[in-house]
Amino acid sequence: MTELFAKTHIHNMIKKIALLTGVLMIVGTLTASAQTSRDRAREAVNDTVERVRLKVQDVRTTAQDARETRVETRTEKRDNALVEDPSARDERRTDAVNARQDTRDEKRGTAQERREDVRETRTNTGTEKRDAAQDRRDDVRETRTDRRDTVRTERDIRRDARTKETMEKRRVRNDRIKDHNNTLQRRKAEVQEGREARRAELKEKLSRVKDERKREVVERLVEKFGTANDRMTDRLSDGLARMEAVLRRIEEHADTLEVDGSDTANVRTAITNATNAIDAARAAIATQAGNVYSLADVVTTEDTLRANIGGVRSRMNADLRSVRDTVLGVRDEIKEAANALRSAA
Repeated sequence: MTELFAKTHIHNMIKKIALLTGVLMIVGTLTASAQTSRDRAREAVNDTVERVRLKVQDVRTTAQDARETRVETRTEKRDNALVEDPSARDERRTDAVNARQDTRDEKRGTAQERREDVRETRTNTGTEKRDAAQDRRDDVRETRTDRRDTVRTERDIRRDARTKETMEKRRVRNDRIKDHNNTLQRRKAEVQEGREARRAELKEKLSRVKDERKREVVERLVEKFGTANDRMTDRLSDGLARMEAVLRRIEEHADTLEVDGSDTANVRTAITNATNAIDAARAAIATQAGNVYSLADVVTTEDTLRANIGGVRSRMNADLRSVRDTVLGVRDEIKEAANALRSAA
């Protein structure tokens, strides 16, 4: 058992030694390769340095040769100048100075000519621009003047046409107002004439009523009904006249807007609707003014006297409310015309 263990141990030791030997061999190989690479790199660097040094040496040699050549040329010129005749040298110098002076004068003259040309060009260009700008301003001013004259002429034409139309409408409106007033007065006169006859008829029928206090109440109510109807129709007619005056002012403003070129189609439609409403209200007032609320027709017996008179009063109140609602409808139409005018302004 001990001998087997010893053999196994020796075998393992041999494996480890062999493995270590292999590793050492690999490391040695890698070290040799790295050394070879370093030697090659060092040789390449040395070659590059040598080539650069040779190039620098060539450049220095070329520069030295150039300096020597310039020195020789300068020395040769100096020797030639010493050998040359002084008068010829002075003449050559004078010619050179004159040539340089001529060149400078020529350049100066050319520059002066260019400056003068530029100045003249700028002057001409500035003059042309000013003239062109003035022409444009004159054209714009003339165009504006023509447009203003055209607009003014068109406005005058529209104003004249609108003035004639307004005068005609005013004449027609005044005629309608005059006819309405005449009709109103005529119907009131007719009612007043009939009132005298109906009063005599009522007095005859009231003679059948035995209660004197009731007779007095009925007589007062007859006067009250007639006066109330006249008063309410006059009040409604006055209110209608004030509304019509407001509508006339709206129409005048619409005329001004139309002369200025604004669109007043909606305003005209609203004014027409308000005018038709005024005509309808005026006819309703005239009809109401001609209504007769006679108590002579309802005085039959003393027992039904109160109920019959109440029926007459209710009928008159209903008629007056209907006329008042018609007049209030005119007010609504005038409001619509005012809103349309505000939108067109």
